[in-house]
This record gives sequence, C-alpha cells and structure tokens, in this order.
Amino acid sequence: MAPTCCLSPSITPPPFLEALRHHELLGELSFQEILAFVFRASSLRRDIMLPQVCSVPDDVPPDLLPPSIHEFLSTSTRLSATMVDVCWSAFREVIWTMPTLSELDIQHRQSFQDHASITLYPPHTHCTRADCPSAQTQLPLKKEESCQVVLHTLHGIIPAWSVHLTCRTCGTIYQNNFSISANRRWYYDGVPDYIQVSDHHFVDCKVANLWTELHLKSHVSAQACALIYDSALSAKEELVLEEAGWRFGFKLKNEHVWDAFLVLALTADCKQQGVCLDVPNGGFQNRRFCEAMRA
Repeated sequence: MAPTCCLSPSITPPPFLEALRHHELLGELSFQEILAFVFRASSLRRDIMLPQVCSVPDDVPPDLLPPSIHEFLSTSTRLSATMVDVCWSAFREVIWTMPTLSELDIQHRQSFQDHASITLYPPHTHCTRADCPSAQTQLPLKKEESCQVVLHTLHGIIPAWSVHLTCRTCGTIYQNNFSISANRRWYYDGVPDYIQVSDHHFVDCKVANLWTELHLKSHVSAQACALIYDSALSAKEELVLEEAGWRFGFKLKNEHVWDAFLVLALTADCKQQGVCLDVPNGGFQNRRFCEAMRA
C-alpha cells in the first residue's frame, strides 16, 4: 500500500522513482534541477491556487500552472516550457503536500537543537600555503581538534562545535574564520558567516550588521546591544544548553559586540580592496586589530 501524505490524507503522492519511470523526459534532468523545480513550486502553492476557480478544492493541485508561475519556473530553473509542464505533471502532488523551504529551514534548525549540533569547519580541506609541500600534492587535512562554541544568531543561541584542522607538514592551523601561521591570523577572503569574537563565541554576520546599524543610526552602545540580545533572544535557551553540557557562559559581553563590529568592518574593507586581513595571533584581544585599523 502506498504511503499517504501526513499533511493531506486524501492525496497519495507518487514516489519520485515512479514519476521518473512514467515520464521519460525527466531522465534528461539532473537531480539538482529537479530539486530546484520542486522546492520553488512548493513555495508558490498559494500563488498557484489563487487564480483557480472556486470549484477547484485547495487540497488538490490544479492540472495547469498559471502563466506567470509557469514563466517564472521556466526562467529561474532554465527549463523549457515543455519540461516545466512535464515536471508539474510528474511532481505536482508531491509539491502540493511537502513543506515549504521556510518550513524545512525551521525543521532543520530545530532538529540540530534537539538532536545534534552545528559544526563549523574551515573553508579549506587541504593546506593552502604556497611554500608547503602538502599544498602542492593537495593532501587532505586530517589532524583535527574540536571545541564547544555558541552561535549567537537572530534565532537565539545555538550550540555548536568548532573544528580546527592542522597541516602536519608546515603546522598551519586552519580555523573557521582564519588560519594561523608565523604567530599571525590570516583571515579568509570575504566576510565570515559567523564571526569569531572569542574562543567559544561566534556571532552571526546578520546580528553583527544589526548591531552596526543600531550603533550608527540610534547611538546604541555595545553594552546595550549585548543586554538587548541576551534578554530578547538568548535568555530562554541558557538552561537548555547547560543541561546539554555546554559548560561556559552564554552571555554576550561588550567586547564581543565591539569585536564583531571590527571584524565585520575590516573583512568587508579588505574584500573591497582585494587584500587579506592579517592580525597578530598573540597579545591582548583589545589591541589585536589596532594595526589593521591604522592601515
């Protein structure tokens, strides 16, 4: 007996493999192209349903797509008009009952909070130093160590692990935001998605941008930014993290806010100039970026 969709008991979506067998043209598409069509069409269910006549029930997908939706799916996925028709015919019942991208994103975040944790890796899987023999042979970085961290995001605080990879040949340490060699931190190109502001704290780039705008437009202090974030977004999650074994403090400090602002500004500036941000690895944190700010 075919499984019935939990969101709409009246519809039994055909499996993807069955749809592929009954529509030969689908064999010309890649898996990524099929996923792109399915997810985008799923996000447009309300737009697809609105132009239909009142006699069409809203729990059944229509036979044809509205012209504007058809054109959008064809243009955004680079599929021909014929292929859009084939994809809709094959997957419309699955599309009509599957979660939207925003719903899947919520489920994804909740799954990691309930059952696992996010892991932050360096962007490179092998050494990138030009003078390192391992870089020439593209040997994978396998020497690793990890530590517990907290991500400060717009959705609250999230437990995570930060993995550091070390090149066995030259000793360069690769972390999520930067590599360490010759007692200096070499930041990677661009602005990090999560800005490291201490050994165990990372701030989402969107949060850092919000703090920057609050400071520039409303003269909100770093202390106020930290207090507002803690009371509005992170306070309810602290007990959960403590029970999960995250042993260090979760509250933001003034210096975390300032460091997020500095790294955001400096990496954005370096990206615009096409140069690499490098700062001392040792010394006091409050003086680490002085040289870069004067440059």
